[in-house]
Amino acid sequence: MSKAEQIRVYYREHPNATCEEVADALNFDVGFVRSNVSRDINQYKICIRKEDGSLDYDYYYKISEEKKEFLAYTKEVLLELVEQLRSANRRETDSNQIRLNCKEIRSLLQEIAKL
Repeated sequence: MSKAEQIRVYYREHPNATCEEVADALNFDVGFVRSNVSRDINQYKICIRKEDGSLDYDYYYKISEEKKEFLAYTKEVLLELVEQLRSANRRETDSNQIRLNCKEIRSLLQEIAKL
């Protein structure tokens, strides 16, 4: 886990913590914590400073969960396509079509492995 991720996790568990408290708890420099929080707020737009001064990283974790769900769905669809091509190969008699289906199956499996 990167240092920036450690800071995000700490703030998720302790949203009212000050930069000094986070730096002490994680053994980081206070300036490093401030710069990461500032970057998360201004550049990455994954953190919101609430009116009471606390930090809200819910948006960051919501996006992470949605991305995981999307990747799982993509993998499921690709596996269904592989199964359809395998089923078509069982019925196919033309060797060229079988070869093309095998090539497509191989590329889909490589794509699934990357996910």
